[in-house]
Amino acid sequence: MTAPWALLGGVAFLAALGLAALVACRRMKRGGWRPRRSDDLAVASSGVVSGACGEADGSLDASRVADAFRRECETAGRDWPTADLAWIVYSRMLVHLLAQVPAQSVAVVTQGAENGDVLIAHPAQARDDVVADIGRRIPALRHVAATGVVLQQLVARGTLAEVQLPLRHAASCWGMVLLRRIGRDGFTANEIALAGRLSLLAQDHVDRALSAAAERETDAVDAATGAPSREATEHALARGFDAACRSGAPFSVALVDIDGLDAVRRRHGPGAAAHCLREVAGSLCHAVADAGTIGRYDGDGFALVLPGADGAAAREIGERARIGVPFLGLTWNGGSLDITVSVGLSTRRADEPSSQATVARAGAALVAARRAGRNCVRVAPVAFD
Repeated sequence: MTAPWALLGGVAFLAALGLAALVACRRMKRGGWRPRRSDDLAVASSGVVSGACGEADGSLDASRVADAFRRECETAGRDWPTADLAWIVYSRMLVHLLAQVPAQSVAVVTQGAENGDVLIAHPAQARDDVVADIGRRIPALRHVAATGVVLQQLVARGTLAEVQLPLRHAASCWGMVLLRRIGRDGFTANEIALAGRLSLLAQDHVDRALSAAAERETDAVDAATGAPSREATEHALARGFDAACRSGAPFSVALVDIDGLDAVRRRHGPGAAAHCLREVAGSLCHAVADAGTIGRYDGDGFALVLPGADGAAAREIGERARIGVPFLGLTWNGGSLDITVSVGLSTRRADEPSSQATVARAGAALVAARRAGRNCVRVAPVAFD
């Protein structure tokens, strides 16, 4: 294009745009393009998406719009599910943008993500056309995304002005925001700057939220065994206890200690002890099956969280867990590792105020199992209180 508005976005704006990482192409579900229902955007869906302003360069209150979008991400965004986080954030970004910038159609596209591609298109009646058009132009759009240059040009035989606003190209991933408006006048510099500012905010929020989710996910797993960590186990205990209090269903806890693990550590070294922990964790998972979950607890021990299990059912699971460990036949450097487990069980009582009270009684039962010679199951009676 030779028109003076063909290339927009100054050096400063492009430099700022380049700071944001492409995050819309992270952690999306598999399955190729995923156009969503555009009426989920909660904006007008008939013909041109009309905004409240944007006719003149000075008419946009970019700071107010950006602050409103930021506040929504910081408040409502806490409840947005991680799996669809990028789609939700960009959809909400478009709601704020289209309230200020009139557009015939708008789309956000990412491609090349490790676990899937995403496409948001609006309005509903234009969605199929937008999807088909983007599909035909992927090589050209990807090239523009790689350059990081904000481009405005005429398309559709000169009847539409289109802005191509790249999301920063990263490795094999790329992304772009596409805005279209009928006519040859195009979008103003302030309108494009607002779109860029909101895109940066969206990328920043998704990046930070997904990083935090990844950290939580990492913290929730015990590195030595692959089982839930102590913190995650305590959360599971509290959730199970509270749910049982509300429903009146039974709730049981088992604490499991590996007998002879200290001797294995002294004789064969920490590698052999870590091997025992991993194998016992797998055996306990098999014993519990769908009846509950296991997780790391005190020292070298595990907790079995058994929602819905009464005393009899919990005792059966505890015995299954105990019996399964000797049959593992563990060895290390040609020598056998003779380990068993001791199990202490308790079932929630109606007068207990929290899961810690139930766990404390399971701990007392575990002490009784050790005193009884280990490799046995003991259930917490009132006498342990």
